Amino acid sequence: MTRYNVLAAHGGLIGPAPEAMRFVQMHLNGGELDGVRILSPEAVALMQEMQLSTTGDPLGYGVAWRVFDEAEHPFVEHDGGGVGCGPRCGCTRAAEAVAIVLMSNASGWNRDMLADAAANVVFSADGSIGY
Repeated sequence: MTRYNVLAAHGGLIGPAPEAMRFVQMHLNGGELDGVRILSPEAVALMQEMQLSTTGDPLGYGVAWRVFDEAEHPFVEHDGGGVGCGPRCGCTRAAEAVAIVLMSNASGWNRDMLADAAANVVFSADGSIGY
């Protein structure tokens, strides 16, 4: 991904869907991509761990990932984007090792419905019931 010098939640990482898929693949591999260790397994686990409020209530987020522990196929996802762009990427948190990356114009579509439909196609293909 191209690194830009900006102060933003995405850290300046901007790139096309294939690069976002490599980022997600690195998370599925426990922090390793193409034989190169990028993040420690502990850092990956912490990023995908539900964070708690000061009262102990789940916040719905890990570090940079939304966490869905209660789903039939537990997963993490991150959406973001900028002007006119609506990306979403996510991966399962189990041995299923499934990743989905969607990028499109930001208007005219419902990212939740499209991501759910894509997950349902993937999980129905292997006999599982979708997200």
